[in-house]
Amino acid sequence: MKNELVDSGERMIPPEENEISFVFARHKFAYQYASKFVKNKYVLDVGCGTGYGCSIMSETAQYVCGVDYDISALSHCVQRYKNPKNNFVQMIATRLAFRRWFDVAVSFQVIEHIENSSKYIEQLKFVTKRGGLILISTPNVKQNIKTTNRNPFHAKEFDYNSFNELIMQNFSSYEIIGISYSKQNFFRSVFQSLPLYRLGKILKRKSKIKKMAGKILNLTGFTITRTNLESSLDILAYCKNL
Repeated sequence: MKNELVDSGERMIPPEENEISFVFARHKFAYQYASKFVKNKYVLDVGCGTGYGCSIMSETAQYVCGVDYDISALSHCVQRYKNPKNNFVQMIATRLAFRRWFDVAVSFQVIEHIENSSKYIEQLKFVTKRGGLILISTPNVKQNIKTTNRNPFHAKEFDYNSFNELIMQNFSSYEIIGISYSKQNFFRSVFQSLPLYRLGKILKRKSKIKKMAGKILNLTGFTITRTNLESSLDILAYCKNL
C-alpha cells in the first residue's frame, strides 16, 4: 500500500505532475549543486526527509545513505527511491552511529532544528573521513528571530552573520555561499513586501494562480552567489573536515 505523507509545511514532499512548489524547487537546486562534489563518493545525507536529495546525488555518487528519524518519511524513501546505490536508515541526527565512513556529509535545512549547533557539527565531522567535505545549508532568516514570524519547527534561526560565526568556530577551512533567485524581478521585490504574498503558502500546488505567479515573478529559478550573502534566500557552507 502506498505510504501517504502529510504536507505539514515543514516536511518537504516533492510535487506531483502538474503541481508546483517554490520551496521544493529551491531545495532541489541545493542538492543539484551538491552533486558537483559527490562523483564516485560515499555520501551521507543527514535529515534526508522524503529522499529526493539522495536520488539526485546518487546519479553521480558511488553510494548514498539517507538518515532520518521519521519512519513514515523513510518508508516513502524506500518505496520511491530505493536502489543499489541508495540506502535509508532510521537514526537521530544528533546521535549518528557511523564513524569516519563517508567522503561527503550533506545536511540541508536541518541545523536550524537542532538546539546545540556546534555539537551537531561535531557529529557531522565524526562521520566524515579526514579530508572529506561537509555541506551545511540553512534558511537565511533576516528578521528578528524573536518575532512572532519565527518558524515553529525551528529551534534556532540564522542570518548570514550568525551562521558565518558558527561555521568559523567549527572549521578552519570553509567557504560560505548563498542561494538566490537567478533573475532580478521588479514585480517580485514589490510583491514580496505586501501581505498578499503570504497567500502563496495557502494556495494549493495545482493552483493556476500559483503557477502564473511563479512564472511572472520568477520564483523557481535559482543561482549560487558569492556576493551580497546577507540578502540570499539560503546560506550554504562548504567545509573541509581537516
